Amino acid sequence: MTVTLFKAGLDLVMSHEGAERDAYIAELKTVMYRYLKPLVEDTAG
Repeated sequence: MTVTLFKAGLDLVMSHEGAERDAYIAELKTVMYRYLKPLVEDTAG
């Protein structure tokens, strides 16, 4: 799932320029972070 999501986002990033590209990069980072955060954060505590 993560690889597919990243590849799709990368296609969007590479096909745009300027402000749109920056927005897609920010959105991809946000989506990846929110998806992976529960899998890697320390829940013991």
